Amino acid sequence: MRVQYGRIPPVEGIDPAAEGLRPIRGPGSVLSQVVGSLTGLFLLVFLIGGLCFFLSMLAIPNPDVDPNYVPPVAWPAVILALLTYIPMHELLHVLLHPAGGLSGNSVLVIWPQRLIFGAYYEGCMSRRRWLLMRIAPFVLLSVIPAIVIAILQYVAFSHAVRTFIEVVVTVNAVGSGGDLAGMLLVLRQVPAPAQLCFRGGRAFWQPA
Repeated sequence: MRVQYGRIPPVEGIDPAAEGLRPIRGPGSVLSQVVGSLTGLFLLVFLIGGLCFFLSMLAIPNPDVDPNYVPPVAWPAVILALLTYIPMHELLHVLLHPAGGLSGNSVLVIWPQRLIFGAYYEGCMSRRRWLLMRIAPFVLLSVIPAIVIAILQYVAFSHAVRTFIEVVVTVNAVGSGGDLAGMLLVLRQVPAPAQLCFRGGRAFWQPA
């Protein structure tokens, strides 16, 4: 894996048509951010919120825990969660790149001027792998922890740990909106047997 500071430089001299590459169409950057944010709020409120509400009815009771007690906010856990959830999210993306993110095609993009910290793959991968790679952080950092917290909400364990998990679940669900929106674009435009290819920050698909 290599690190790219700033914008991903375009690849000179490529001819997508000659390689059989077809562009994946999507909205502009501003509209993409708006759609991603709205999708993230939908994931948080309806999917994660609904899941927690349903599972709370199955929560394991504990007579030693007062369900009405509201402990003080564990601010160190909140700050730690806010600082680490993006690296954890992007690391999960990278681990599902071809070669597990160990090849030079996996790029960690750091662009402070745009407040961007993300993972990018310069090359091709199957549509199935790409979809799995995009959804993995949402499932592993939001869905599964939310299930655990909802079912074990009356089980006594560290308040700081619980707070850390709850904050990660929340902010990661909102941050996963862009991933889900991108998945919907790919599902609509790219046939199942095809490959997704990335060249200089641009996305294409290639028929099988």
